Amino acid sequence: MKKYILLSAYLIIQLATFAQFQVIPVNITDNLTKPSITFDNLKSKSSAQPKSCDEDTLEYARYKASSFQAISISDGFALGQYYDAPDSVEITGATFYGWVISTSNDKVDITVRIYEVGTDSLPTGSAVRTKTIQVDTTFGGGVLTVLRKSLTFDTAFITDRPYLLTISSTNSIRTGIVCNGFAAGDGSGENLMCGTVSNIWYRGLNLNISGTSLDCDLLLEPHVKYETYADFSLANCYNYQDSLVPNNVSSPFLKHRMYNRYMSYGLGQYSYYWYYGAGTSSLYGENAKQKLAYPSNRNVMLITTMYGYRNGANCKDTAYQQIDYKPSTLTYFVDTPVCAGNSTTILASSDAQVYWYENSSSLPIDSGKQFTTPILTGNTNYKIQARNKSCSSSVKQILVAVAEQPSTPITINDSICLNAKANLSASADYGQIIWWTDSLGGTAVDTGEVYITDVLQYSKQYYAEANNRGCISSKRAITFANVNANNAPADPITNEDSTICIHDGTTELTATTISSSNILWYSVASGGTPLHNGSAYSFTPTKTGATIFYVEAYDGQCASTRVQKRVLVWNFPSVTIQDKDTLCIGDTLNVIYSNFSGSIRWFDQANGGVTLYDNDTVKLFNLSGNRIFYLEPYSLVCRDTLRHPLNISELSPGILSNIKGASICSNETATLSAATTDGSVIWMSQPNLSTIVSTGNSYTTGSLTSNSEYFVASKNYQCLSEINSVMVAVKPLPSSSYNYQVNTIGNFSFTADNAGLIYAWDLGDGTTKNTRSVTHQYTKNGNFDVVLTTTGTNGCLAQTTKSIKVAGLTNAIDDKDLINTIIWPNPSNDIIHVSSNLNNGHLNVMDAFGKIIESKALINGKADIDVKKANLKAGIYYLKLSTDIETQF
Repeated sequence: MKKYILLSAYLIIQLATFAQFQVIPVNITDNLTKPSITFDNLKSKSSAQPKSCDEDTLEYARYKASSFQAISISDGFALGQYYDAPDSVEITGATFYGWVISTSNDKVDITVRIYEVGTDSLPTGSAVRTKTIQVDTTFGGGVLTVLRKSLTFDTAFITDRPYLLTISSTNSIRTGIVCNGFAAGDGSGENLMCGTVSNIWYRGLNLNISGTSLDCDLLLEPHVKYETYADFSLANCYNYQDSLVPNNVSSPFLKHRMYNRYMSYGLGQYSYYWYYGAGTSSLYGENAKQKLAYPSNRNVMLITTMYGYRNGANCKDTAYQQIDYKPSTLTYFVDTPVCAGNSTTILASSDAQVYWYENSSSLPIDSGKQFTTPILTGNTNYKIQARNKSCSSSVKQILVAVAEQPSTPITINDSICLNAKANLSASADYGQIIWWTDSLGGTAVDTGEVYITDVLQYSKQYYAEANNRGCISSKRAITFANVNANNAPADPITNEDSTICIHDGTTELTATTISSSNILWYSVASGGTPLHNGSAYSFTPTKTGATIFYVEAYDGQCASTRVQKRVLVWNFPSVTIQDKDTLCIGDTLNVIYSNFSGSIRWFDQANGGVTLYDNDTVKLFNLSGNRIFYLEPYSLVCRDTLRHPLNISELSPGILSNIKGASICSNETATLSAATTDGSVIWMSQPNLSTIVSTGNSYTTGSLTSNSEYFVASKNYQCLSEINSVMVAVKPLPSSSYNYQVNTIGNFSFTADNAGLIYAWDLGDGTTKNTRSVTHQYTKNGNFDVVLTTTGTNGCLAQTTKSIKVAGLTNAIDDKDLINTIIWPNPSNDIIHVSSNLNNGHLNVMDAFGKIIESKALINGKADIDVKKANLKAGIYYLKLSTDIETQF
């Protein structure tokens, strides 16, 4: 029974690395045509010219290429190319570019398959379509027109999900398949290509040829059919002062680089042509904004053009949408108030038709830019709204104020003695009394119900007119000041205005005269019966407010001018005074009493004492202990009948100490701490009490990814100390991302993306390594979780895990036999020495495809390989050491 052993060391010929795929060293020339870049004049296109889409070949990879290379496929080595399906697409066939690499005019069966795509963007399940064609050795100088091969599937495949085309052969004769240049990175890092090693699929960037990653696209081009369409929406009833921004929901093929070559050019905006109507310019872009100069109803047009890779630009569609403008804000003018019994005209301004409504009705009563009301007898409400088709402005309310028409005033004459003043009275049902010198025109001399004339030496007439907000009584009422021949005594002397407090009870009003005339007190300006005869009149108020008395001197024949005396009855304000409050030490306590007329005096004693403050707002600080104040509200001359005690207590908010922040690695939590002398420690996310996140001497944050600031304070009841900032320094995690490549069967290279770190690899099979780049030969088939843990200079750790699959290894491995086989020097470009525990046997040097390149006999377990004599090219080779009972690889 033979025993197979895979050596963990490789025979490496210096200068380059040879991997599982081979590049064919030939020149490939693109002599296929490419459509020119053109922009059609679409302004006159109509919907009578609908879309017309022909079958296309997706030449996305060819358009990306700056150069071309060829990769060989053969039995066990297949290639594939990923494609998106942004909408329903029908795949009818495919095109690839290749030839058989043989000098014997061989022909090879090449199979193209369609697969659905798994979450790893690699083939999943069984092929959904398969087609095999024969390829010969015709190379034709490497021009694409000669190398091009096309096939049609027996039935088309329709899908709206990503799919993969694969190309493979079961023949050991290699076939060259054209791709864009991986040496030039023409795959642009999209990682759309894939390939198999031992029938396991890997993405292109995990594969390499001579150490160069396969960052390329396979020129394996599907033949596709699909439908495009133009569709968009715009909000109707647009405000013309805002830009119009369409919501373009046209076919997703239009904006996909694999289907629309203009997208691959970076000219995708030219697939969308917009025209917003007269007065606008043509616009290109997926969602092209348009600012209109004036409001108007528009029929907006969108024309989409699909620029296929092979079918040109003959796939167009047109969509229209009618949009109407929203009327701008209404304005109106009406001259108010309107006098009752009259109508008025209201003027409106709008860029649309205006409709008029009664306030309680939804049906318009008129339309147009002006509206004449019916005869109005009271305040009347109307509504107006501007409408443009289904678009309406907001409804605006109009109040037409109506003033009552006052009647002619009723007047009271006054008879006075010579050289006295007359008190003329007038009243009206509405409005204010205006006094005039003439019945028409003339000069207005006063307003109010009582007019006190100048000193008169003869009788005189005046005119009273009622004015209710501009509505005038129909005529002026005449009133007379009759003057007799007797001289009037001197006017009494009294203060004209007095303020008294209602809670003081009866108050004595006084007046004097320079003559011996009697003093008479009245409640009316003229006529009437005296309230009192004498120089002092006792008045007992029953309510607050102004009361007017009239005082005259009477000598038995004539009376003086009645002098007006205004008495304001007042009261002290009713204020609720709190009996206690707290002042935080080191803070200011604002004691505020508002919403009353008057102020407050602050005393240091319940009776007498010193006035400390005289204000309704007082700021207290530095009281040096508890304190009692006595508050006395007052207004004008009226003060409260008692003083209200206010007890202020001083309270410490607490003094913080031992405030500690934290320094953590990203994604960790931080524990902050502090202590206080009084109250509790509070923690906040912002420096205000509405953001309290915790209470206590410590606080543990959530997981943090960046430097963070928290805030801490001591709180004792309502007393708050100064708020302190507490920082959490978050150290960034090192990068632990890495890439891997499959070198040969079971042989992988892993490289961390970032340098300058501490590396710890767990390769999933018990092997650990600590360099940035590692190469490892797996000795068993299966799935392995490769874990890279990195440590940065700041001490933070990060970890990334990827799962790889190893397949194709032959049988199990006996580690003790590996120890007994020695190869040196390795790598080498001269003589390589081999020493093995297989004393007598054979040594074969094989390439990656198992082809024997050199054979040697083992003599006493030893053999030498002359690299130059064997004409070994740079690359990786395998040693097969065997006897009749044992074989080592």
